[in-house]
Parts: sequence; C-alpha cells; structure tokens
Amino acid sequence: MQTWSYKVYRVQVDKSLAQDIDWFGEQGWELVSVEALNHYFRKGSAAMEKWEYSVYKWLAGTDLEKDLDEYGEQGWELVSVSSLYHYFKRRLPQ
Repeated sequence: MQTWSYKVYRVQVDKSLAQDIDWFGEQGWELVSVEALNHYFRKGSAAMEKWEYSVYKWLAGTDLEKDLDEYGEQGWELVSVSSLYHYFKRRLPQ
C-alpha cells in the first residue's frame, strides 16, 4: 500500500521562491497545493520521482489562457493558483 509523508513550507520573503521549491522537487517532494505563503508537498513510499517547478505571475493585459497553454505544451501541469501566481510542476527525467 502506498503511504504518504507531507511537508508544509512557508515562504520567507527574503528568499528565492523558485529556487526553494525546486530544492524540494529534487528531493522527491511533489507540490500539491499552495495557499497564501504555505506550500504543501507530499512524498510517497514508492519509488521516488523528482520534480521541477515553475511559477508564473499573471499580469493584467496579458493573454492568460495563451500563456497557460504554452506551459502545457512544454509538459507543465498546473498545480495551484494563489492570487496572481500560477504554480506548475513536471517530472524530471529519471
């Protein structure tokens, strides 16, 4: 039976968000949700997968659907949206 461990990471204002969440992905932690400053990760007991993350900040006047489609065409999966920030993940090659 698959079991899960969870981790909550609270973003620190003075740190690089993308660098921090990429570190978690390299350790096998999968981003599953974002709420305000809290980032929720999980890691399964089965074979460890590694992840990479991208954070897109939507700006008024840009074509959001077009930009999201471009991420999708590159293999990115939308995980969560928090305010203007869109969080994507994709598996790293094994």
